[in-house]
Amino acid sequence: KLTRIHNSRHVKVVRDGTPMRVPNSDVEVGDVVLLENGDVVPADGLFLQGHWLEIDESVMTGDPEAVHKSVREPFVLSGCQVVKGVGTMLVTAVGSYSEWGI
Repeated sequence: KLTRIHNSRHVKVVRDGTPMRVPNSDVEVGDVVLLENGDVVPADGLFLQGHWLEIDESVMTGDPEAVHKSVREPFVLSGCQVVKGVGTMLVTAVGSYSEWGI
């Protein structure tokens, strides 16, 4: 049931220059994902640009403080939640190749 809920989320991506919404399970390496407050990061990736993007990484690191993403702190991990701001990320790993491995 949890897998079905996870896969039912839709994500805003830019693929081949075209903005679209795709199921979480259809995110591909090379997609640019648009992130905003409340989103769960669908894949591992690199921060591209944004405005005050902060992500709660406690599910991965145990650290209760949200992490501000920037070119100095560019790594974004799947399963973490956006708690502030907006931004874009380039997907670098999905599924079993992600840090979560799912």
